Amino acid sequence: MDYELTRNDLTHFFKYTTAKTASIIIGSRSLRWSSPLLFNDPFDHQGGFDFPFTGEALARTLTQASLSAIFGEKPFEPPFATPYGEMLKATRANRDKGPREVLVALLEESAREIAERFPVLCEKLNTEITAKLTRSRVFCVTERRDNLLMWAHYAEEHKGVAFQFRRLEHLDHRFTVAQPVKYSDEPVSFLGLDDYIDKLMGMAQHDLVPRIWDLAYRKHADWRYEEEWRVHVSLPEGEDPGLGYSNDKEPPELFEAIYLGCRMNAETMAELVPMIRANLPDTQIFQAQKRKFGIGLEFKPVE
Repeated sequence: MDYELTRNDLTHFFKYTTAKTASIIIGSRSLRWSSPLLFNDPFDHQGGFDFPFTGEALARTLTQASLSAIFGEKPFEPPFATPYGEMLKATRANRDKGPREVLVALLEESAREIAERFPVLCEKLNTEITAKLTRSRVFCVTERRDNLLMWAHYAEEHKGVAFQFRRLEHLDHRFTVAQPVKYSDEPVSFLGLDDYIDKLMGMAQHDLVPRIWDLAYRKHADWRYEEEWRVHVSLPEGEDPGLGYSNDKEPPELFEAIYLGCRMNAETMAELVPMIRANLPDTQIFQAQKRKFGIGLEFKPVE
C-alpha cells in the first residue's frame, strides 16, 4: 500500500508541548513518534470508508450490468482483467448452451447473497484498513508559533513550550514530506456505485490507495484550528509495535528556536534555559508575551 508523498516547501514547522515534555525532548534531543491509537482523537486514522450505496443497490445494478455483458448485442471486451470480468466473458461465450432463465436465476441468487453479505464485507474492509494505517508512527506539527488555542490546549495553558523546527533539505529529513491535514465534515467515500461495478467487471481501473491514504491525513472540521501537518511512517511487516511509540534521535540543527509560554513560571524557566543552552547551544530562545494592545502574542529573545 505504498503511496508517494509530495515534498512540501515550508521552511519551518512548530510543535507545542508541556514544559515537562519539552525537558525530555531537550535532554534527549529526541522526538516521540506515536501510533494513531494513542491520539486524543479516536476517529483519527480509524474512520474507515463511507459507502455511498447499499448492498441492495449494488446487487440490483450489478445484476443488470452482468446481464447486459452476457446477453448484450455489443461484445463484452473489458480492457482490464478481473476475476468477475473473466467469469462474465466465459459465461457469455457459453450463454447458448443452456436455458437463459436458469442463468438469470443464478445471477439473481448471487445478487441476493451479495446484498446480504455487503455490510459484513464493508466492516471487514474498514477493519483491515484501520489495522494497516494504525500500524505506524506519526509525528504531528503545525504551521504557526502564535496559535492561541494550540498554546492553551497543548502547551499547558501557555505555561509550556513551542519548538520551531527548520527545514533540513540536505539531510532529506522526514519533515520535508510532511503533508497538510484536510479538515472536513464529510467522511472519506468509497467508490461510487457505477465506478465500483466498472472496477469489478474490468471496464475501468480505480486506485483505492490514494483514498486509503486520505484517511491518514483527514480530520473532522472541528480540529481545523490546529492547522496541522503530519508525517506518517508505516511499520515494517513483522515488527513488534511495542508500546505504540518510538523515541527518535534528531540532529541538533533541526531545533531552530524554542518559545517559552507567556505563563511559564520563573522556576521552570530557570530549569529549561540552561538545559537548552547546554544541549542545543545554537538554538534561539524566546519568551512569549501578551501584546500590550489587542489579543495576541509577541516574542522577545531571552538574554
